[in-house]
Amino acid sequence: MKRKNLYLLPESAEPEHYKISLSPDLEKFTFLGFEIVTVDILKPTKKITFHAVDLEIKNSSLVYADQSGGVGFGQKQISYNKRFETVTLESAKTLKPGKAFLNINFEGELNDQMHGFYRTWYELEKGKKTWGAATQFESTDARRCFPCWDEPAKKATFELGITVPKDYTVIFNIDPEKIENLDNGYKHVSFPKTPKMSTYLVAIIVAHLKCIDGKDKNGVAHRVWAIPGKEEHGKFALACSIASVEFYEKKTGISYKSITTDSPKLDMIACPDFASGAMENLGAITYRETAALIDPKNDTAAAKERVAEVVMHENAHMWFGDLVTMKWWNGLWLNEGFATFMSHCAMHDKFPEWDIWTGFVAGDFRSALHLDSLKNSHPIEIYVKSPCEIREIFDDITYAKGSVVNRMAEQYLGEDFWKGLAIYLKRFSYKNADTVDLWQALEKASGKPVRDIMARYTKQSGYPVVKVKTIASNGIVTKIGLSQERFLADGSRDEETQWVVPINVLTQKETTNLEPLSEKNKDFTILGKPEWFKLNSGQSGFYRVAYSDELWNGLVEAVNRGELSNADRIGLLDDSMALAKAGYMKTSQALDMIAAQQYDKEFDGNVWSVLISNLNTINHILDNDEKWKEELASFARKMLRPAFEKLGWSKLPDEKHTNTLLRSAVIRNLGEYGDASMVLESQICFGSSGANLDADLKSVIYSLVAQNGGQTEFDALLKIYDETNDAREKERIQSAISCFKSEEMIKKVIDFSLSERVRKQDWFRIMVMLGYNPKARLIAWNFLKENWNDFHKKYEGNLSLLVRTLKGVTSGFTDEKNLSDIKKFFKAHPLKEAKRTMKQVVETIETNIKWRNRSLEKIKNWLANR
Repeated sequence: MKRKNLYLLPESAEPEHYKISLSPDLEKFTFLGFEIVTVDILKPTKKITFHAVDLEIKNSSLVYADQSGGVGFGQKQISYNKRFETVTLESAKTLKPGKAFLNINFEGELNDQMHGFYRTWYELEKGKKTWGAATQFESTDARRCFPCWDEPAKKATFELGITVPKDYTVIFNIDPEKIENLDNGYKHVSFPKTPKMSTYLVAIIVAHLKCIDGKDKNGVAHRVWAIPGKEEHGKFALACSIASVEFYEKKTGISYKSITTDSPKLDMIACPDFASGAMENLGAITYRETAALIDPKNDTAAAKERVAEVVMHENAHMWFGDLVTMKWWNGLWLNEGFATFMSHCAMHDKFPEWDIWTGFVAGDFRSALHLDSLKNSHPIEIYVKSPCEIREIFDDITYAKGSVVNRMAEQYLGEDFWKGLAIYLKRFSYKNADTVDLWQALEKASGKPVRDIMARYTKQSGYPVVKVKTIASNGIVTKIGLSQERFLADGSRDEETQWVVPINVLTQKETTNLEPLSEKNKDFTILGKPEWFKLNSGQSGFYRVAYSDELWNGLVEAVNRGELSNADRIGLLDDSMALAKAGYMKTSQALDMIAAQQYDKEFDGNVWSVLISNLNTINHILDNDEKWKEELASFARKMLRPAFEKLGWSKLPDEKHTNTLLRSAVIRNLGEYGDASMVLESQICFGSSGANLDADLKSVIYSLVAQNGGQTEFDALLKIYDETNDAREKERIQSAISCFKSEEMIKKVIDFSLSERVRKQDWFRIMVMLGYNPKARLIAWNFLKENWNDFHKKYEGNLSLLVRTLKGVTSGFTDEKNLSDIKKFFKAHPLKEAKRTMKQVVETIETNIKWRNRSLEKIKNWLANR
């Protein structure tokens, strides 16, 4: 039978155990390797095929475990397939089924692409680079370090022996069992066998490192490793790690100690060069420095929330992804959707004062809605084949929508959700699972038709908009009519796709659960004749709601009176802006909902972050119409000023976490909308204190200074940049300098981004931030176009950063001229890794143009008459 996915390896042999020896050369940036792979030959064959890319196989041989013979493979018997990233060893005689040992000598490069086995630099002495090495194997890059069956279902155990200079630390998935000092200034470090796991979870770090440590209630060592001098900055991450592991043990009934078997430890390694946020390698989680470390001088509410979220997300993977792994990458959401959901559960448990679930609605929930409203979205469960296709699904559909689906299931099933998860995890421990396995476990625990309801949210793109109207009321009961169709951001209609939509109704008195909406149209009855009612209380379901004008006006008044929860206000703000953009309601009605928040005296940080986002969305489509941009700015200042009057410049003792976050957003946006006092105070603070500012206000002050500055401010910001060794402070400066407005300064920022002062992992941030800057967007786009071939070559081995840059620089345009230019460029420069991203960029711009053409005059009328 022909294999459906040609990228899958043949089923003639599979690995059981890898014994790997490596010798990295940190001066030549190469490594030598030798491995013995215990393989099971499953059927007679003359060929053994495995993955290897950018590796040179020097020689190989196979010996049967029962000593019944073997075979050697000369260079003529070794063939490479570049497309499928495989190597095939071909024997002259047929290999019989049975257990055998495959011996392979190989060589490779310590690349500079931050994937596979790559080189990384840091400074032990100021101005002097020291080189180390690290790995990043997800999704298909273990094959760049050692020949392997690099598929998630090909789980095996691993041993490692590695030779490194004596003063280096080596970290692997488990602790070493032996360190042997050699006579040449090197040492050989031997690590015993790991638990059974997928190749993408193997981790090897070679660097000068120091750690802090602590133990959880089961005696498992948790350690944060960093470049010497930074290890103490891991204290908060360490506390989050211990708290989250203990929480997950309580919720799943499975101890982390039992998962890691013979070597129970959990290392967190802060890597100076790291392309993503973090990576959930079993027992040895790697992080970008800003995702694990907090310098006390830069200890902010935002930094704590970021570190807590990432640490708790990665630790959740020890259960969801490492212990139980998806069979193939179409099930990636079983890893990432669960880790995102579980991290919010753990954060709520550890930091209840952070109001995590309202933040979830304002963050991940909205992110999923926005991306999934595009025609060029994709189902959570999407069949992918090639490495390029796999890399494209690491997005908000997999992470954010996946987490929303889990939240829906948890709210639908209650405690049975957790019982079902325990069944799922125990049944598939050290194995691989599909989504259907999860549904079956949840159905067994609950007795409810989970698959019938939830599978529509994982197998279909998009989500419904539920349209609601009042049909009749006699004062005792009210009859309402509901209908559903797929919501699309550009307003086009898809009336074929259907969902089973969980329906609840919120009134002044109570929340009532109704039957799910499983048909296109259905009438419901609710008690009484409420002044107002809202569907989807607490934003528990993944859908939008479009109300009749009468019902909408009632909700606006309810918001005026402060009768809705923060999560529900967020839902109304976000739904109204999206529905206005798609033509389901007037943009003036969305503006009415923004204006209704002016009576709020609590200024909840999550609600007001969404309000600010909506203001900025309107400002964005006003484009270069300065007169009406100023009218909007005047309205924005009026809305935001009362929040500032309450919050002020200085943090209050024991103030709410969300208030601390909101203060920066309010000050920044007031400054950007023309409040001269915010700009002046920022300039005064910066001039008198420089880097010695309130850490929570650094980003906003740096940015406002840059927006309203020139060469002097540029030089002052770069002086701070050069003098700090804190990655978070450097990121602040990178973002801030992207806010300069003059062409001269913008070009200097681009030049700076290409200098050796900016790590390869950080270049994209500066370019994306320039794309967000209306004064810099076109300059950045022209620069990217003109130098595309150079950047493509520079990031060729790991194009994810270039794809993120492309999206960030281009998505903000709202005019036909630049849309035409972008389409032309995309056609001339197709990029496999960005195929869907390019379509999404074009669709986003087209949607904004369509909305602008339809609503611009109405926005102006609303502003003129407010």
